[in-house]
Amino acid sequence: MKKLLAAILSAALAMSIVSGCASGGGSSSSGGSSSGGESSETQQTGENVTLSFLSWENESVMQPIIDGFQTEYPNIKIDFQYAPPVGDYIEKLKVLGLTNETPDVFVMVLENREELIDAGTAMDLTDMEFMKSVSDLNKQLYSRDGRQYAGAGWAWVGGIFYNKDMFEQAGITEEPKTWDELTEACKKLTDAGFTPIVDNMGDAATTLTSALFASETLTDDPDFDKKVREGELTYADGWTEPFQMWYQGMVEPGYINSSMTGITTEDIQTQFATGQIAMMLNGSWVVPTILDINPELNFKCMGIPGSQEGNEWYFGGGGMGYSINSKTEHPKEAEKFLEYMITSPDALEHWNAGTGQLILSGDEDTRVMQGMDDAEVGLKEGKCWIPMFEWRKYTEALRVQYLACLSDMVNGNMTPEEAAKSMDDKYAEMGG
Repeated sequence: MKKLLAAILSAALAMSIVSGCASGGGSSSSGGSSSGGESSETQQTGENVTLSFLSWENESVMQPIIDGFQTEYPNIKIDFQYAPPVGDYIEKLKVLGLTNETPDVFVMVLENREELIDAGTAMDLTDMEFMKSVSDLNKQLYSRDGRQYAGAGWAWVGGIFYNKDMFEQAGITEEPKTWDELTEACKKLTDAGFTPIVDNMGDAATTLTSALFASETLTDDPDFDKKVREGELTYADGWTEPFQMWYQGMVEPGYINSSMTGITTEDIQTQFATGQIAMMLNGSWVVPTILDINPELNFKCMGIPGSQEGNEWYFGGGGMGYSINSKTEHPKEAEKFLEYMITSPDALEHWNAGTGQLILSGDEDTRVMQGMDDAEVGLKEGKCWIPMFEWRKYTEALRVQYLACLSDMVNGNMTPEEAAKSMDDKYAEMGG
C-alpha cells in the first residue's frame, strides 16, 4: 500500500504561470524590499504591513482564521481575495502573475503545482519550523527533490453519501460490497420510487469512474501512469474497463443520465439533504451544508466498491496547500501566517468546522464529521484517490478531457472505448 500511495501522490499542470512580485497585490513596506528569507526594515521594527492572500475557500471559512491571526499579530493585515475552485482559481492566479501581482500567500494544488515550482513562484518552505507539523502525506504532494513548496494541516475524503432511511425502505439492509451490488441497490431504490443517484459529472475529484480506476487498474499496477509516460502503456489500457463498468452499470439502465449534467452541485446537495435523492457523490466538506439544511438527516458516506469485495475506494487525499510567493516583500510575516493556519488549534478547529476536512497537523486531533467514520479509516489506510494524483503531466488538460468523456458518454456521443482513446489523443496533442 505504501508503494501505491507514493505512486498516486503526484500530478502536474502544463500551464503558463508567470512568477510575479507581491508589490501590486496590496503589500506595503516602510523600508526597502527584500525577497527570499531576508527581513525588510518593516519586519525588523514590527511596523504595520499588509499581506495579499488568494484562497479558493470563501470568506465564511477564512475570515474566522484571519481574525484569529490578526488578533495575535495586530500589525499584519490580510488583504483577502477569493476565487472558486478549480478552473476559476487557477485562471485568477495566472492573471495576477502575468500582471506582476502574484499574492504573498496563495493556494497550490495538484493542477498547478508543477508549473508554480518550475516558474520559481513558490518559496521553498522545507526548513521552516512549522513544516515539522505537516504530515508526510501532504509533504509528498507538494515536494520536488525532497524540498517542500506548500504546507497543509488537513486532508479530505469523500465517497457515496447515502440516505440510510431510503436504503432501509427499499429493502437494502447492508452497504453494497461490490459494483454489482451497488447497481442492484440502484434498481431496488428505483423500484421503490426513489431517485437512486445523481451525478452532474462536473467534478473530476468525485466521480465513480475514478474510484473504479483505482480498484480495477491501480490496485494491480500502481506504476501505471509512469508506464504511460514512458510509452509502455496507454491511458486506454487502464481506463477502458472503468468506463465500461460505469456505462453498463449506471448509464445504460438510466440511473445516471443526460438530464443530470445541467444540475448544479448546490442543487444536488439540497436534493440529498431534503430526501429527494438516495445517493450523491461528494467530499467531507459537504457535511456542514447537509446539516445546515437538515440536521435530522440519517446519512453516511461509503466507499465505491470495485468488482471484487473488499476493494472499495474513496475519493480524497492530501489537502490543498498554501504557498508563499518567492518574491514577497514580507517573507517573515507570510511565514507567520502559514504557521498560524497550519499549527494553531483555533485555526484548525475553524478549518475543520468550515470545510469538513480532517486535521492532519502535529498532535491535533480531528473532529470527524458526521457519517464520515469509515471514510476517515479509508483515508488513513491509503484507500483514497483522485485522477489528478496520477496525471503528472498536463493535469488540467487531462482533467477537462476526462469530464468531457463522461458527458459525451452519458449523452450518447461516445462509447467507453472511444472515451478511453480520447484520453490518449489529448495526451498526444499536449506533447506526449
